[in-house]
Amino acid sequence: MTHGPTVVPVSPTARTTSRTCWPLTLPPPTRTYWTRAGADPVAAATHLRQITGASDDVLIVAASGYGAYGMRADVLEVPVLCAIEQIAHTAGVPCM
Repeated sequence: MTHGPTVVPVSPTARTTSRTCWPLTLPPPTRTYWTRAGADPVAAATHLRQITGASDDVLIVAASGYGAYGMRADVLEVPVLCAIEQIAHTAGVPCM
């Protein structure tokens, strides 16, 4: 498995990474994507807009591999996901 959140069109057979997020374009959310966001919030936000074709922010509806935050947060924020990525990388947390 690879490290980090991941965005391409999601299919029922898509394999997820240990830390994965599914952003949606706003409004209304009509397509989902699977992508890696990385540790840089500016680059991650740009990447998410590029792959979704959004001109503004995207809504992240699910993220796996981000512990309690990814499982329980009502709103998943790109800067928080990126901070978790940076901490995991710095600490040498292995990917599952």
